[in-house]
Amino acid sequence: MGSAFAIAGFLALIVFIVIPIHELGHLLVARRFGFKVTEYFVGFGPKLWSRKPGEIEYGIKAIPAGGYVKIAGMNPYESVAPEDLARAYGSKPIWQRALVILAGPLSHFLVGAILFFALFATYGDSTSQAVVVGDVAPTLGTHPSPASEAGLRVGDVVLRVGDLENPTRDTLGPHVTRFAREHPGEPLEYVIERDGRRITLPIVPQLVTGGGGYQGEDRVHAGGGATVGPGGGRGIGPVRRRDDMERRHDDPEDLHAGRRADVLGPVQRRPSSSRRPDQPGRRESTGRRRG
Repeated sequence: MGSAFAIAGFLALIVFIVIPIHELGHLLVARRFGFKVTEYFVGFGPKLWSRKPGEIEYGIKAIPAGGYVKIAGMNPYESVAPEDLARAYGSKPIWQRALVILAGPLSHFLVGAILFFALFATYGDSTSQAVVVGDVAPTLGTHPSPASEAGLRVGDVVLRVGDLENPTRDTLGPHVTRFAREHPGEPLEYVIERDGRRITLPIVPQLVTGGGGYQGEDRVHAGGGATVGPGGGRGIGPVRRRDDMERRHDDPEDLHAGRRADVLGPVQRRPSSSRRPDQPGRRESTGRRRG
């Protein structure tokens, strides 16, 4: 039954939309160049309905197998009234006749472009690049996490961090890290959306060991005890990324310091057996060594 409805819908689309637009292309271009157009019909065979508000008769015929636009002189066996000879098909330049013929098929490309534009302009989730909190850890090391203390919750959408509007997963981390290095111990203002309400939370970023300098798989953070990721849905789980695989090796700070701002959560790192031999253990800002 579903297949029958699909076929019927497809045929209706062709008969009531595709064919009329195709013939409308012929009609508009022909009238633009002054051709004598006498009929515009959808269908063939017996006439079901027609109307003639001017010199053109518009109508529908019984057999939905196509349509046509009738132009004076287009049929070589048809006689043309002397007063219409200047507007007859054969009297027009070849390039105008060619455009009249091409206007029908080209209308399909125009309709396709309009449909694709409408689809891309209206379909999709406008918040797909938004940063959504997926997990809030109660502690960061041996202390309560800044995110937990500030009241950040799973599902919160981060709208602004400091002067960074609409942060993404890629822009949030560097922004928080730079703030933590330039303003140690100072709170960073987070504006989040929760249940349709905007809430401002001051959170103090902390620099923690981030596993830089070797290829590793880290969690994406925005800082102090919560994991975030780009979301189309709320309450999504922690998002993982290869954060350091493309790190530039000519940046000694990123390569050796191995620290990043963490306001939403501790960075997961590989076991000590995965550490490169030329990289000694690194200390956190609290002075506690990680193995």
